[in-house]
Amino acid sequence: MPLRATIFRLRGGRAVVSRWPLVVLVVVAILATHYLGDLDPFALIILLAITVLAVIHLTRHGRQAPPASLPDAEAVIAYLDRATQRNGAVPGVIVIGALRAEAPAGGRRDPEDVIAAADALRAVLRPEDVIARTREGALAVALSMRATSSLEELIQIALRLQRRLQAPVHCDGRHVRFDAAVGICGPAAPDAIDGRAALSAATAALTLARADHPNAIRMAQRQSNPEAPLALQLATDLDRAFAENEIVPFFQPQVSTDTGLLTGLEALARWIHPEHGTLAPGHFLPTIDAAGANAALTETILAQSLRALAEWDARGFDVPRISINVTHADLVDPTLMERVEWMLDRYGIGADRLCIEVLETVLSVPGSDTVPRTLGALRDLGCRIDLDDFGTGQASIASIRKFCIDRLKIDRSFVRNLDKDTDQQGMVAAIVTMAEHLGLDVVAEGVETTGEHARAAELGCTHVQGYGIGRPMRADAFDGWVSRWRRDRSAHALPDALQALTKTRRPRSQDTSEQRGGNGKTA
Repeated sequence: MPLRATIFRLRGGRAVVSRWPLVVLVVVAILATHYLGDLDPFALIILLAITVLAVIHLTRHGRQAPPASLPDAEAVIAYLDRATQRNGAVPGVIVIGALRAEAPAGGRRDPEDVIAAADALRAVLRPEDVIARTREGALAVALSMRATSSLEELIQIALRLQRRLQAPVHCDGRHVRFDAAVGICGPAAPDAIDGRAALSAATAALTLARADHPNAIRMAQRQSNPEAPLALQLATDLDRAFAENEIVPFFQPQVSTDTGLLTGLEALARWIHPEHGTLAPGHFLPTIDAAGANAALTETILAQSLRALAEWDARGFDVPRISINVTHADLVDPTLMERVEWMLDRYGIGADRLCIEVLETVLSVPGSDTVPRTLGALRDLGCRIDLDDFGTGQASIASIRKFCIDRLKIDRSFVRNLDKDTDQQGMVAAIVTMAEHLGLDVVAEGVETTGEHARAAELGCTHVQGYGIGRPMRADAFDGWVSRWRRDRSAHALPDALQALTKTRRPRSQDTSEQRGGNGKTA
C-alpha cells in the first residue's frame, strides 16, 4: 500500500490523518536518532527536518482529496428528470456559489469548504431535497415539487439558504462565514425542459449574480422580460434596507371613546423602497421571515419609535405610549428583554409607555413556557401587553391570564359595519363583557366611520383606532394630525352621535392619559 494511502484515510468525505502510521513514523525517527548518534549533529538536524517536511506535505495533499460523500451534478439532473416525468414540470433548482467571506476575489474553493457548506445547507432543507457539487465548485440544490409551488416560495427558500451560509459555519476547526451568490431556475423558467437545461439556466443566473455582488441573487428569465419579480428584488435589497433605514415605523393614533384624547400610537412597519414606493408588511414580511431577520425588524422599529417618542416629549406633545408588534420568533429570543431594557434606557423612556402587541395566534402555539415567561418579564418591567386581532384565533380566558394581557384589540372584521350589523354588535358586546370581568381595556380596530365609532363606544370599547381616526403616518406628519384633531375636538369633544351616550353610559375608569396628568401637555 502506498505511504500516502497508509497515512491518510477518508472520513466523512475528506482525508484525515491516520493516527497509528504517524506514531510509527515518530518512533522510527527517534530510533534513527539513537542508532545514528555518532553522526554529525548537522546531519541529524537535516534528517529530522526532512521528516517534518514529509508530514506537512502529506497533510497538505491529503486535505485536497475529493469530497467523496457529496454527489456530483448528475445526481441533481437525474432527480430533476425523475420529478419532471412524474409531475410534468421541472422542479425548482438553486445553485449557490459558496466562498469564504475572507477569501480574496477569485480565490480557490477548498473541497472542505464545499463539504462544510453542504452540511450547513442540509440543516434547512427537506429530507427529499437533493444537494450536490458542480464541476465549477458550486452547490446545486434540487427541490421537491411541494417545496416550490410558487415563485415566491422558491425565492424565500433561496434566501433562507443564503442566510444560513452567511451565519457562522463550522469548517476546518473553526467557524467561518461564506459569501453566497445564488442562481435560481424556477419551475416555469424559459427553456427548462429537462434537468440538465434547468441546472444550466440556474448556473448561468449564478454567473450573473457573482458579477453583481458576492451575495447577489439572480433568476433565469426570458430576455424579453428582464424585470425581476418583486419578491426577488426585496430579498436582494433587504440588507441595504436595514443599513440605510428604508424600513421605518408609520404611526396610527388610538383615542379614548370617553374623552376623545389621544391614548397612544401603534407603530406599523413600512418599507420605503426607492423603486417600488411605500410597501406594506404583506409585501415584505415573508422575506423578513425567510431571512431570519425578525429580530432586526423589531429592533429597527423599536429604536425609531422610541426616538420619535423622545422627540415628541421634547416638543411638548402628549403621546401616552407607543405600541410595538412582536412575533413568536421575538418572544422565544432570550435577548429580547435585554434589548428592550437597553433601548428604553437609551432614549430615556419609561417602560410603562411601551406596549407590546402579540397576535392571538401566538397564544395557541404549542411548546415551552418561554413565551409566557418573556411576556411576564416584560410586564414586570412595566410594559403593557396588548392581544392583537382578538376573535380571529383560539385564545381562551386561561391563556389570557397566563400571558399577562392588559388590553384586547378587537379585530377589524368584527368592527366593520358595526353600526348596522346586529350580529357584529352581539359579538363585540360579548367580548367587552368578558373583558370587563377580567379587568381589561378594549380597543376597536378598523373604525372608519362615525357610526362605527359611536356604536363601539356605546358597546363599551374604551379605545378606537382606524382610518376614521387617522391613517398610519410618518413621524413628521404627526404634527398635522394633532392640529386637525385639536381643531375637531374644539368644535365638539366627541362625534355628534356620541353626545347623548356620555349621559347614559355607566362610569368607566379614567382615561390613561388623565391618570398620568399634571404634565400640562395635550395632543
